Amino acid sequence: MLVTDEAALYDARSFAYFDGLHAVHFVQRPKDVNGGGIADLGQRLRIHCHPSLVDAAEAALQRYRPDLVQVEHVELASLSRLRLPSQRWILGLHDAFSTADFIDGTEGHRLQQSVMQSYDAVTVCSAEDEAMISHPRVVRVPNGSAVSTTHTPSTSIQLLFLGPFRYAQNLEGIRQFLSQAYPAIKAAVPAAGLLILGGEQAPARIAGDAVFLQDGVTVLEHREDISALLSASALTLNPLTGIRGSSIKVIESLAAGRACVSTEDGARGFIDAGFAGLLTTSNVADMAGVVIELLRNEERRHRIELPDPARLADYRWDRSAERQGALYRALLELDGK
Repeated sequence: MLVTDEAALYDARSFAYFDGLHAVHFVQRPKDVNGGGIADLGQRLRIHCHPSLVDAAEAALQRYRPDLVQVEHVELASLSRLRLPSQRWILGLHDAFSTADFIDGTEGHRLQQSVMQSYDAVTVCSAEDEAMISHPRVVRVPNGSAVSTTHTPSTSIQLLFLGPFRYAQNLEGIRQFLSQAYPAIKAAVPAAGLLILGGEQAPARIAGDAVFLQDGVTVLEHREDISALLSASALTLNPLTGIRGSSIKVIESLAAGRACVSTEDGARGFIDAGFAGLLTTSNVADMAGVVIELLRNEERRHRIELPDPARLADYRWDRSAERQGALYRALLELDGK
């Protein structure tokens, strides 16, 4: 079963993904509950576990009595207080946490203790995050992608950024790129353009921001034809800094046969995998030189963008699902189920 407090983000396109679920329960997060840009993790924990979500989760637990419960995101970790006897609980961390994320360090220590005591396992999506978490059972389940069976060499000079602005680092990262790298790229390759998919209400979020008004920059909300957009682009960008977890946009680009130019922070989770098509720089400004060289050197771009099936094998969604399933089976076997 699924309980979510993002009802407004689901529509008829979502229904196909509910096949196989026993039940789906929607609640809507209050409009004033949006802690994504709040630095203090302690405050985000208090904001995200709002009463309507807690009530819906408790009602579902009492009604369905599941053997396994997986809580997504550290901000909802305190839901484990609803745990019923004989259940196994897993905390899915899209971003690892540390006591340094709290203004009050004692809150961070309390969270660490709570996770140790009330969760049977923790999943993370990168080796870097795995190293941050202290728990007897930490399982890495990488972010992945479907691997394209055909590859069409890139022919355009369009750059592509896939990053919903509701994740603050996406908005800040592309803003920095537009300020620190894009002007140099336009000066060197005047015909180059940048397509930004910023998610729900993206144009409204950046209205009046001059960096987004530069020649060749287009900001859209959501598109279903991501594969077509990747195919129509020369390469993708990931100018993020200070992130945890890993960026799905990176592996999606590599799997689709498009090079990705990223900061080292933005390549977290993939930087040591040896992908020829993943080129990294230590800062956003230095991305300009790499992008310019790839736009001018089509032969090199075609060479490095070729999908690498052997390396991509560990980042297929079905492989990640196998790892998740193995964890579930191991936890159930502890109870003889």
